Amino acid sequence: MRRLNFSLRSKASLFWAMSFTLFFILCGPMFIKWSDDSNAAEKGESEDVQRVKAESNAFYQSAKEKSDRGAYQEASEDIEKALEIYPENIPAILHSANLKAYSGDRLGAIQAWERAQEIYRKIGQPENAELLETRKSIAYQAILDGEGTPLEDE
Repeated sequence: MRRLNFSLRSKASLFWAMSFTLFFILCGPMFIKWSDDSNAAEKGESEDVQRVKAESNAFYQSAKEKSDRGAYQEASEDIEKALEIYPENIPAILHSANLKAYSGDRLGAIQAWERAQEIYRKIGQPENAELLETRKSIAYQAILDGEGTPLEDE
């Protein structure tokens, strides 16, 4: 019987791929709640604000599709555009954090999760902010374990 031998790097990649998927399964309801709470018409937002949010969300949706196809660099570029347009787009921030974590940029992921936590607290959703603590803890532990960013690994 042939035994599979995984290197530490491939184990770390597998861990982050599984983490990435699990995060979307567990945090999907947060995205739904954010979009429900962000209904612009109910909040009386101006058409300009609605247009900015819609444009940002279009880039976010494009990034999600590109991530699903494995085009992570292109997805990251779209996420950055989404956040340039509307910096408080929580789903885009969370997707950015996940892309950074998946690529090995643990510190960048932590910073993005902290930004999302700030916004959740600002809009009165502290429970969602607390859910992100686990993700941050895992990323901090990866840094402490020496997994760092891809540049540090090479």
